[in-house]
Amino acid sequence: MNKKEEILIEKAFTHLTNKLGKGNVIWERKKDTKHYAALFIVRENPVYVKVRNEIRPQQIEQLLRTKPPTDDLLIIANYITPTAKKALEEFNINYTDEAGNMHFVKGDVYIHIEGIPAAYKKLTPKNRAFTKTGLKVIFLFLLEDRLLNATYREIAQKAKVALGTIPKVMEGLKEDGLIVKADEQKWIINDYQALLDKWVREYGLQLKPDLFVRRYKAVDPNFTRDWKKVKFKNTLWGGEPAADKLTKHLKPEIFAVYTNETQQELIKNYKWLPDENGSIEVYEKFWDYPDYDLTFTHPLLIYAD
Repeated sequence: MNKKEEILIEKAFTHLTNKLGKGNVIWERKKDTKHYAALFIVRENPVYVKVRNEIRPQQIEQLLRTKPPTDDLLIIANYITPTAKKALEEFNINYTDEAGNMHFVKGDVYIHIEGIPAAYKKLTPKNRAFTKTGLKVIFLFLLEDRLLNATYREIAQKAKVALGTIPKVMEGLKEDGLIVKADEQKWIINDYQALLDKWVREYGLQLKPDLFVRRYKAVDPNFTRDWKKVKFKNTLWGGEPAADKLTKHLKPEIFAVYTNETQQELIKNYKWLPDENGSIEVYEKFWDYPDYDLTFTHPLLIYAD
């Protein structure tokens, strides 16, 4: 166990102890916890602890495969997305985040706390590649790695960033060993999965919040049923609707879109009205090259969302 994990476990232990009182929660440090980060004894009931930096919906299936057959599992994370929290509750998996938001049901104990602002802070990028504008460029490289060897002007045009951004991104990727020379003239991605994982993380922390425009609600009362019938002009489904179009197994609750259309155009074209509590989340479309599909975003962006 590294120091960061131990700090998270200590915080979770404190959160539980504050709610249940001293003596009702024991951190059992001597037991064999080879497959788990820690073992808590909560009112004489064993609770096995797993630690993650963050939990997103796509990780739930893996957690279910490792859940103890008879004893409860407690997930401790820096940050858990709202959708992931809902999924964990549905599968009866207990969780707590760094801030103290918690769902814990074990024996006669029931604790549910939500609404505490996340203490999860953005990580300072190690280099100049993973800035807000740099992330737009890296997304382009992940989609089409041949552009690593295009002119800086072409890359900047397609990524919709300033020309001066490109050399900074290239140098940053070189410094981290994420791109390497295949020969004297050609650059290639050295570890695609590592680059993708880092981009997904930083996209969610840095770029996506800046792309958010506002929420809307549909005038059509049957929108949640008929959303697939919407005919877009310069807008694409993202997030849950896009994932549903790929998997056919989701029922969207939040309807994310990426668009270059103005508010007036959204109102006129789709009969969407600004509403802070609306189920339609509008984000700025941040790329300028042919779309993967005419109705939804590229699978890489769907995965990140």
